[in-house]
Amino acid sequence: MKVSLKDDNRGVAFVTVIMVMLVLSLLSASVMTVSTSNLKSGLNGIEFQSAYYIAEAGANYGFEYFKNKVLNNDLTEDYLEISASSGHFSNQYGDSPVASIKLIGPVAGDNPQEVVYVIESRGTVDDISRTVTKSFVLKRTSGTGGGSRWKSEYAIFTKGDMDIGSVEVNGPIFSNDNITLSNGATKINGNVYARGNLSFTNSDKVYGDVYVKGFLEFREGSPYISKNAFVLEEINTYTSNTPEGHIGGNIYAPASGTEEGFVKMNKVEPPSEDSLPEFPAFPTENSYNTEESITTEWDNSPYTLELNKPVTYIPEINVISNRELTIKYRDKDILMVDKLNIPQGRIFLEGTGTLNLYIRDSMELSGGSVVNYPTSVDLWASNYTADDIQQLKKASESLVIYLKGDGFEGTNKNITFHGNNRVCASIYAEDANITITAGAKIHGNIFTGGREFIIDGGSQATTQIIYAPNAHVIMGGSGNLKGPIVANTFESEGQGNVSYNPESDSDEMIQDPFFPETGDTIEIIPGPVTEK
Repeated sequence: MKVSLKDDNRGVAFVTVIMVMLVLSLLSASVMTVSTSNLKSGLNGIEFQSAYYIAEAGANYGFEYFKNKVLNNDLTEDYLEISASSGHFSNQYGDSPVASIKLIGPVAGDNPQEVVYVIESRGTVDDISRTVTKSFVLKRTSGTGGGSRWKSEYAIFTKGDMDIGSVEVNGPIFSNDNITLSNGATKINGNVYARGNLSFTNSDKVYGDVYVKGFLEFREGSPYISKNAFVLEEINTYTSNTPEGHIGGNIYAPASGTEEGFVKMNKVEPPSEDSLPEFPAFPTENSYNTEESITTEWDNSPYTLELNKPVTYIPEINVISNRELTIKYRDKDILMVDKLNIPQGRIFLEGTGTLNLYIRDSMELSGGSVVNYPTSVDLWASNYTADDIQQLKKASESLVIYLKGDGFEGTNKNITFHGNNRVCASIYAEDANITITAGAKIHGNIFTGGREFIIDGGSQATTQIIYAPNAHVIMGGSGNLKGPIVANTFESEGQGNVSYNPESDSDEMIQDPFFPETGDTIEIIPGPVTEK
């Protein structure tokens, strides 16, 4: 019997089920493959990012670790490793992350006071590694050491122009702008540094090297430079001589700018208006002991003021003609007055250490007024012995005078030392214009925020420094200064003299009470973390 399968549908469902199962199996396998791939890719991405975080953590850890080693002068290694086994990380996905940290350096920084270290950190997670770096700068600033001294490198230093006529300067000079030497009698015994132009307008002399960032000009007469001339721009000669006829040493024009003098010049920052040391806050009424005003009598009997409190306030002190006031004090005592008037009178000190004299309103001296001048030194001596100089120095360091400003913008108080005044004290005037004239002699540091400072008329000042960064300083007549000047601008006329050799004179200068004594300071400046 024949059987026809043409219309026989038996088994179709079974085949269909098998085919559907085959398709589903293929789809499941594909989904599993994609899911596995995505999971592996995701894990790799996580581990890749984790490797960066491990490297970053290593760089920050290395910074703190090596920074402390450097600061404590205990740097004996340049490599370390941190991991889960060292307790710094936890295991991730069954793997132990590791940060390998290396210190590179030190290398020279942008200036001689700086050195640079670089920390290189490689973070590894499951054979995936990323590397980052972090730098830090160690900046060391030298303090004033055991003797509170503000040391200048120049006899005259100005932020602006300097015009020197007839004065003799024994020491180097520096201008952040132009220097003009005029009148034919000017003599500079030291190097000259000008960030602007240097002009000779007559037969002036420089016994040293000159470094000029602008032009060097010889206008007339027979000016002379005994050593070398380093000039970045041109040398212009308007005399009958060639440049070689005015310069005894070698000529470098245009100079390379890499010579030692230019390197030194590039490091100099002129003092800003706020570079003055902090002016002290005067005591308030509830913090001092008030006494009656003092006027010395006409009967020639000396008057003694004994300070027995840390702060004593006396509204006014008048020491009249040829009368004496002796102030007995203890170290760091403060005597505050509104007005100090000394019309030809004399003030002497008895005590140890330093007396601080705070003046709220005015200080006026006239005639032959004397303040804190040692009795062992001749008031009228034209020259001092070595012992005299030590006595004057000691006296000057025992008295510090602070004169408060008037508190009005654009106006200044005035202090004049004249008529054979003799003063041994360091003076800090908050905003006063100062004049030293008519044979007055000041021994001490003079700091001022005023706009004008005049030295003339045979006056003398022996200081560590005249620090007047906002002032136009004028030296006229036959004024003389032992010690450096820091000013906004400077000009001279007459037969004066400025003498300061930073190599030999700085240790002889008077102790500076205004810039505080400091030790060496070390500053660590960290940089950012960047991927290598």
